[in-house]
Amino acid sequence: MGGPLRGVLKALGYLKEGISGLRKEIGDLPKVFAKQVEEVLDKKLDEKFAQLTFKVSSGPPGVLRISQCEEFTLEVLRQLDHPVTSADVAAVTHRVRAVESGYLCRLERIGIVDKMRKGRKVVFTLREECRDKR
Repeated sequence: MGGPLRGVLKALGYLKEGISGLRKEIGDLPKVFAKQVEEVLDKKLDEKFAQLTFKVSSGPPGVLRISQCEEFTLEVLRQLDHPVTSADVAAVTHRVRAVESGYLCRLERIGIVDKMRKGRKVVFTLREECRDKR
């Protein structure tokens, strides 16, 4: 009874050790997959950011591009030719004041418009060097 049964018990012992090892590896899978998923997501996020950066800065080096909406706001500023509020521009463009405020603030950040507060109102003025450029 010792020979064949001992061999079977020994084989079962090896299987038990193998199963324990597999359980440990299976338990570690979420950690491994989480790391791999995180790496893939980081790569995808970097690719999307690069695409967005390219869209914003596409064009010849040193030339700043503005959207058509911002160009329209800029044309209205040129036509009005005096300090205006975002509400003044919105009345001409028939867009919401908050939208025009966003466009005017972007034009101010890139150096086309000056922004000043007069009491409770914020007024925007087209910079002198940008008045005649079209």
